[in-house]
Amino acid sequence: MDVCKVSMEAARVWGAFPQRKWGAGLSVSITERYGSRVDYLELVELAVTELVKQRYMLEEDIENSIEQGERFWEYLSTRG
Repeated sequence: MDVCKVSMEAARVWGAFPQRKWGAGLSVSITERYGSRVDYLELVELAVTELVKQRYMLEEDIENSIEQGERFWEYLSTRG
């Protein structure tokens, strides 16, 4: 199971992340959606922390989830 994917989906459902915007058939870039890498990773950390509080994730998975968020940001921000 991809912990990062699960935590980001849960955060989107709970409203921690802005809803996906679509325009002219194309999705907006990750920088347009979240502003900066730092802002994005803060939201990932918030989401993961909330998942731990609600017992959906283990505390030991926090660091790995944030690292996956970093890789996800790098991947999406370099696509173009």
